[in-house]
Amino acid sequence: MIEENKEEKPKEIPNEVLESFKKELDVLKKNNELLMQVADKKSLARYYSRHKEELPPVVKLNLWEGQVVMAWKLIEDIVEEDTISRKWRETQIMELLLEDKTIVKVPYATFTRRFTQIPAKVIGNIEEDGQVALKVVREDNGQKYTINVAFVN
Repeated sequence: MIEENKEEKPKEIPNEVLESFKKELDVLKKNNELLMQVADKKSLARYYSRHKEELPPVVKLNLWEGQVVMAWKLIEDIVEEDTISRKWRETQIMELLLEDKTIVKVPYATFTRRFTQIPAKVIGNIEEDGQVALKVVREDNGQKYTINVAFVN
């Protein structure tokens, strides 16, 4: 004979075990947030496009003198030793393409010290010839951009 629906009493989990699970979950959440913040967005976008999952919801756009930096490239990179002082000297110049299509030449050291970042929400992505571009909306003013993932942080 088959026994009919015996009512099982819910099992109680000791508070120590429950607290331990809660602490472990908090640590995992913090680690996940940290990893998402420091992760290379280009690699993440490639991963998400292959696995057809949703993109990270927020990226940071670089600003230079109040404008979004759409692209950059290093146009001069000279490293040489001063023969008198025996010190190494570097000359690095970047070209920045700003949102209004102007091109600005800036020393690399100056750019890395003075640029600012603003959050932007990812609303989509475009993949073409192995390149991935993100469609983003600035959170502060709602302006939309399409920008290569190499130029967001």
